[in-house]
Amino acid sequence: MAVKRAIDRIRPSAAIGAMAAFALLCCAAAATFAAPPAPADHAVGTLVRVDVDARRLAIATDAQTGSELGQGGEINLYVDATTTASRAGKNIKLIELKPGERLLVRTQTNRNRTQASKILVLPNTDMDQGPGRYLHGTIGEVRTATRMLHINQAESRILNKIGFDEQTTVVTLDGKPMAVTSLKPGDEIDASLRLRSRITTAKQIVLLRSAKGP
Repeated sequence: MAVKRAIDRIRPSAAIGAMAAFALLCCAAAATFAAPPAPADHAVGTLVRVDVDARRLAIATDAQTGSELGQGGEINLYVDATTTASRAGKNIKLIELKPGERLLVRTQTNRNRTQASKILVLPNTDMDQGPGRYLHGTIGEVRTATRMLHINQAESRILNKIGFDEQTTVVTLDGKPMAVTSLKPGDEIDASLRLRSRITTAKQIVLLRSAKGP
């Protein structure tokens, strides 16, 4: 009888302990799934239009179908009196931005809107480039032997194999030149592309953000 009473005393304590542990696991799982992804602090795309009256601009991001790059959907970015814009190191007015220019836009989330705080016309802008001939992404690998870049597209995470040659140039955001082989895995880049001998090749690459940080 003494043994039975001892067991009866233990069972409720074990049940309470199990319930407490289960509750802690549920809370941990809820915290894991409830955590929202970190908001992006910038957007890269080709300018479609500037709507001064609505105080917004629309940029087209990149998309890929199969092995072909093309223009993706439009993103509306809102501007206000504090939004600044620059081209080649000089400040410009928003109405001076030209459709077809390649932009890096620093953004902030304001309620349900994405607010543009700073707009930079990228050095690789080519008004004759046409839609769908840019690739924004992250360097996965630089293969010097075969002269190939493995680039993970920012919007889709699709791996793109892009060639480079003696005509390919690389510059930093402020226009300083660097060697293609100086690019490292994790570097965020934006590249203008051309088709050469059935191989998509980078014309010019802009280093947006080093893997080592600012």
